[in-house]
Amino acid sequence: MFFLFAGHWYYPTGGSGDFIGRFESIDDAKTYFRDNKDTISDSYIDLWAEILDSETMTSVAFGTLAEPITESGSTREKWYSGRDDYEESW
Repeated sequence: MFFLFAGHWYYPTGGSGDFIGRFESIDDAKTYFRDNKDTISDSYIDLWAEILDSETMTSVAFGTLAEPITESGSTREKWYSGRDDYEESW
């Protein structure tokens, strides 16, 4: 089981306020994040998400979605292997 936390970069709720739900797989959580960005934040510009393994309570994926910058309207999406990987990428 995996827990998805997500929110808007500028207005994180914090802790349990950012909890979105439980998912059977990492891919299920990623898909939900991508497909439900409008329900996660009504002011969608840049969103973040973190997926935690419910057994080890460790970050297994950290991702971002950003506004489309192309005419095709495709969303820019990037995933890292966890928060530490994300922070080292800066």
